[in-house]
Amino acid sequence: MYRVIIADDEPKVSQLIKNLIEWDSLGLELTATAQDGMAALEMIKQHQPDIVITDIRMPGYDGIELIKHAKEINPNIDFIIISGYQHFDYAHNAIKYGVKDYLLKPLNKNEINTALTKMVEKYSERSRQEMQRLEGAKRLRIEFVSHVYNGSDLPALNESDLCSINQDYDLNFIEGYYQALIIKPDFDYQPNSREIMRMLLAKVTKIIEYNLKGVCNDFLLLSLEDRIFIIANYKAADKKAFRKALNSIIDESHLFRDIIKNLIITIGIGNGSTSLRGIVISTVEAKAALSDRIILGAGRINQYNHELHKDKKVDCVVTIEKRRKLMDLVEILDTSEIRKWINEIEAEVQKLTDIPGQFILDTVEEIIEILLFVLKNHANLNTVAKGLVDEFKEVLQMQNSVRIAFETAGHYVERILKQVADEHKKESNRPIKEAQKYINEHFTSPVSLEEVSTIVGFNATYFSTLFKKETGMNFLEYVTTVRMKAAKQLLADSKKSILDISHEVGYSDFKHFTKQFKKITGLTPSEYRKLYY
Repeated sequence: MYRVIIADDEPKVSQLIKNLIEWDSLGLELTATAQDGMAALEMIKQHQPDIVITDIRMPGYDGIELIKHAKEINPNIDFIIISGYQHFDYAHNAIKYGVKDYLLKPLNKNEINTALTKMVEKYSERSRQEMQRLEGAKRLRIEFVSHVYNGSDLPALNESDLCSINQDYDLNFIEGYYQALIIKPDFDYQPNSREIMRMLLAKVTKIIEYNLKGVCNDFLLLSLEDRIFIIANYKAADKKAFRKALNSIIDESHLFRDIIKNLIITIGIGNGSTSLRGIVISTVEAKAALSDRIILGAGRINQYNHELHKDKKVDCVVTIEKRRKLMDLVEILDTSEIRKWINEIEAEVQKLTDIPGQFILDTVEEIIEILLFVLKNHANLNTVAKGLVDEFKEVLQMQNSVRIAFETAGHYVERILKQVADEHKKESNRPIKEAQKYINEHFTSPVSLEEVSTIVGFNATYFSTLFKKETGMNFLEYVTTVRMKAAKQLLADSKKSILDISHEVGYSDFKHFTKQFKKITGLTPSEYRKLYY
């Protein structure tokens, strides 16, 4: 809505103007009226209108004086002058002050609305152009920070290029410090936690923007799947304030611990540089510093440690002999012995000192890579294993201790091997697909095992066994999952009560709905809605 002030020393004229304007259709709102020029100027200062409709003759300031003073406050205010015929020449002179239109008394409804329509169209076009400019600038800034994070080629990052880089990427960098950092939340992460992670990162982004706004001259954010990458530019004098802001970011982000279990925020930070091209090196350092939380600890600022990462040979823990042993165990799908093998590798890693965190993560990932190498000739391996491998790599990034990292590897090795074994016994899943389709279409009503088994042509006992085998969950669990997915979508609509939502997705017992929702998502419905907004 565009704001309008009416100024006329005759209340009846002000009321007439108000009645003539088609406020809703034009997207206008009346914010104030005034009966003299001085009062009108005060209202302009207070309400910051887009349009002022003013009489040419008023006590205090006349229309011309009002326009002159108002333009000093805000040059973008548009004016429409109302005048009698005897003041026509006087009103005409107001054009030099940027008056967009003037209307003669008696006022005509069509004329005043036509004049206002032209202004609204101009505002709409200006807003559209500004939006395009901002979107373009946002894309350029994201392009720059993405290139830096991914190590892609950029124009020479030299101080002599500072002006051109600012211009090319819509940046506001100044000579000072350039520093890269990565902010990473860790919590009890499961594959169904992706939405929680997405919402949490959105909240943390706001915290980052609030704390860095007054400290940095400019900063760029890149939100990734499980972390936020930042390039910060600040004055040397603000170095302590910058560090203080980072501590505040950690402290304020930890306030979400009452919603997300075992949430811990870590910042990996590269060394600051007075050279613009130092951003690239600082980014590499920030990634390494973040990985070091697996050995140095999480929930803090991990500054890049050169001594920890300086060139030194670290003997490979997974030797050729040990690699061959694991390959033999994978061939016979011996999950018990593979677990023992993983525990032995972990014990050797725990003995090592002064090693970077990335070395440990690489060692853990190598276990899965060996597994895939052995299983590459198994039928349907890509279908079976790819999703689990991607999931493992995602979950591994959430681990911040050596023990849990290796434990995670063992867990996923067992799951992958089980999937491979089950694949050979897989039966046609057409009836199960039909059952799933029926459930997805009728979950808002009572849906029973007996009803669905009859529809797909099986007796209930056999159908129950087959359904669990093919979907990985029993019939009731699947129905609950479908209902919870719908509930999460409805919780995004703040106009609906949680009680209404529980009924809408097929629950007559509100307490049972709340219990099931927390079991599936890890949050109560009210906690989920609170985090979403």
